[in-house]
Amino acid sequence: MPNPGVGLVHPNLTATLGNVGFFPQRVRIQESVATVNTFGETALVWSTLPGHGSVAARMAPGQGGMGSMAREQELRRSDQTLVTDPYRIGLRGRFPSITTGHRALVAGVAYDILTVESDAQSAMTWLTVEVTR
Repeated sequence: MPNPGVGLVHPNLTATLGNVGFFPQRVRIQESVATVNTFGETALVWSTLPGHGSVAARMAPGQGGMGSMAREQELRRSDQTLVTDPYRIGLRGRFPSITTGHRALVAGVAYDILTVESDAQSAMTWLTVEVTR
């Protein structure tokens, strides 16, 4: 099945779409940072990735497409296959510093980033995400 999120997108199109409300959400990309608590134990906390505090975005259900009931997808890794209930987040622009080690925060809900893809013109970045559990 072709990936609908990655393809040819003219950069001027994304600028125009941004002006008409195509990117209604704001996404904050966060990274985990190790800190030491008062008991001397290492704890992970999430902080905003510099330059990624309020990114224009559009969020939609994952691979099944808008309105599809079958959204589950298999994500194959070298050591395991995961069944996920993903969402897709389209970010306006190219963000090469975002990785699967980060998470996306949308309207107070945290999502684990499963994949990161960009188009050839650096106009869009697509994240496949699922709700952090």
